[in-house]
Amino acid sequence: MVNYVNDTIAALATPYGVGAIAVIRISGEDLKPLIPQLTDKSKLTPRYATLVTLKSPASGIKIDQSIITFFPGPDSYTGEDLIEISCHGGEYISRSILSELIALGVRSANPGEFSYRAFMNGKIDLVQAEAISSLTQARTGSDVGANLGNLTGKLSDRINQLRAGLLNILSIIEHELDFQEDEISFTDRDMIMERLSSVESSLSDIACTAAFGKTITNGVRLVLLGRPNTGKSSLFNTILGHERAIVSNVPGTTRDTLESWFDLGGIPVCLVDTAGYWESGDFLENLGITKTIMEVKKSDFILFVDDVDPVNLFSKLNLTLSHDRVIFIKSKVDGQTMISDEESLFYTSSKNDTGIRKLITYISTAIHDSIHEINYGDGLLMTQRQRALIISSKGLINNIISEVKNQTEMDIIASLLHSLSNNLDEVVGNITNKEIVKNIFTKFCVGK
Repeated sequence: MVNYVNDTIAALATPYGVGAIAVIRISGEDLKPLIPQLTDKSKLTPRYATLVTLKSPASGIKIDQSIITFFPGPDSYTGEDLIEISCHGGEYISRSILSELIALGVRSANPGEFSYRAFMNGKIDLVQAEAISSLTQARTGSDVGANLGNLTGKLSDRINQLRAGLLNILSIIEHELDFQEDEISFTDRDMIMERLSSVESSLSDIACTAAFGKTITNGVRLVLLGRPNTGKSSLFNTILGHERAIVSNVPGTTRDTLESWFDLGGIPVCLVDTAGYWESGDFLENLGITKTIMEVKKSDFILFVDDVDPVNLFSKLNLTLSHDRVIFIKSKVDGQTMISDEESLFYTSSKNDTGIRKLITYISTAIHDSIHEINYGDGLLMTQRQRALIISSKGLINNIISEVKNQTEMDIIASLLHSLSNNLDEVVGNITNKEIVKNIFTKFCVGK
C-alpha cells in the first residue's frame, strides 16, 4: 500500500459499462483547489449535492453535467477531504474525468485504498472494514444483516468488552506482583478463576457464531448424485424454479458439473448437478464421473436420486459418506401417493411437482439443524481471519484457566493474559503487522 501523505487518489466506484450513472471518488488531504479547476464552481457547499459542468482544465472543453458532493475531512468516510462525482454512465465520460484528474496529479487508487485510509485515520476498525468488503459480496438477507451488524460495531464492541475484562484481571495481578514483598496480600485465585470463567463464557458465545458466519459467508453445497437419466437435472431445475440444466432422455447428457446459487431461509445454497455415477468406457463420461466424486468430497449434503431404489443402491456404492449427510430421493413417481418409512427418503416428481415442497422444507430444516446452536439474531459474522483468532483465543483462555487451577506462578499467568489480549487486539485491527493489514485491503474492489 502506498504511503498516502499529501497524496490524492481517485477511482471509479461503480462498474465500467453502460448505465444511468457512474460514481467517481476522490480522496486527499486538501481537495478544495481541484474544485475550480474541474468544475464551473469556485467552491462547493459541504455535504450538499451540487449540479456542475465538468470541464477539461487544459482545453476548457465540457465533459459532462454532473452532481458533485464535497465531504470535508475529518468528517468523511476516509477522514480526508472526499469528493464524489455522479456523472452520466458510460465508459467514455467516466474515463475522461479520470484522465483529467490524473493530468492534475491525482493518482489512481489501489484496491481497497479508500477503506484503508478510513482504517488508518481511525474512522473504522478492521472488523468494520472487512464487513464493508463482505457487504459487496453478500448473497442473502442474513448475510447483509450480519455484516451490517459488524459495520455498526457489534463484534468490535463484544471484543473490546472482553479485552477490557482481561485488562482488569491483568491490572489486579500485576499490581500485586509489583508489591508482593510488601504488606499487600497475594491475589485470591478463586476470584481470578471467577473472572476468567466469565471471560471464557463470553468468548465461547462469540466462538460459537463462527460456524454460522462460515455458513453465511461460504454457503452450503448441496450435491445431486445418482445414476444417469434418473431425473437429477429435472430436480435441479425444479428446485431452482427455472430451466438451468439441459434435460434429455439420453444417458450421459450431463457430463460436467453445473452449479447455481439460491437463498434458502437466509442461507446461501449452492446446488450442484453432477454427471451420472456409473461405470463407463467413454473418456468424457469418465471425466464427468471424476468431477462428480470431487464434488461429493466438497459437499455439505448429498441429494441421492434414483427412480428405482435409492437407499439400497447407495449402500452398494463405495462412498465413505455419513448417512446424516445424505437425503434419499425416489424420482419419477408421477403423482403416485407413496409413504416412506425412512425419515430421509422422499418420493418426488419434477413433472408435476410431487413431493418437491416437502423435500425443500426438509433440506432447509437439515441445514438449519446443522448450525442449531448459533444465535441468528446476534449479528456476529466473522471472516476466516477473525474466526482463526477467536478459536486461538478460546484455546488460550482454557489454557490460562488450567494454569491457574494448577497453581502456576502469577507472573506466567500475566504473560499468558497479555498474549490473549494481543490476540483480541488483532481481531479489531490493533496490530503492528502492516503486511497483514495491507493484504486484507488488497482484496477489496478498487472503488472501496
